[in-house]
Amino acid sequence: MAKFRNNVVPNVHFHKDWQRYIKTWFNQPARKARRARKRLTKSKPNSLKPVVSCPTMRYSIKKRLGRGFSITELKAVGMSVGYARSIGIAVDPRRKNKSHESVESNMHRLKVYKNRLQIVSRPGKGKKATAPEVQKLVTSIRGTIMPLKPKKITITKKIVDKKLANFKAYQLARMSRRKATLVGYREKKAKEAAESMDGPSKK
Repeated sequence: MAKFRNNVVPNVHFHKDWQRYIKTWFNQPARKARRARKRLTKSKPNSLKPVVSCPTMRYSIKKRLGRGFSITELKAVGMSVGYARSIGIAVDPRRKNKSHESVESNMHRLKVYKNRLQIVSRPGKGKKATAPEVQKLVTSIRGTIMPLKPKKITITKKIVDKKLANFKAYQLARMSRRKATLVGYREKKAKEAAESMDGPSKK
């Protein structure tokens, strides 16, 4: 058993006059909004991003904006990587296209962007500067360029008849899977039966 010495019982009064030492920070939300606004003014104009499928089988049906266009997509439109980056197109050299549909959709996206784009040239060696009137009209986009629009899902109603009500989807899927696994075995059995039937007639 531990021996208790004749020490002072700890009874420290830390909560006395605590309001003199506390620091408040009620301007935090306002400062957060101010910093966000400042970042927007400093940020560079956004680049055009491709439409890609989300990774894994679970989310592959969904579409989102990717990191950058692949070199295959740029070549299909007739653009080099350097030129694409100079006119505000994001490029991802690591990305590979796995379907013809994605190449076609992103090619169309690049063509639409190129048609809408108005390039203003600065004065330089062997270059003619764009007229100042046109330069005043041209503005750089700060938000998302050509954002994705959500698709509208239309639900069609169907009257459930007796045939549809009695249909058993799980049973059909199970039977078709079973038939697929037994195709080779049943063919072999049928071949053996045919050979056994032909055997006695030849003798």
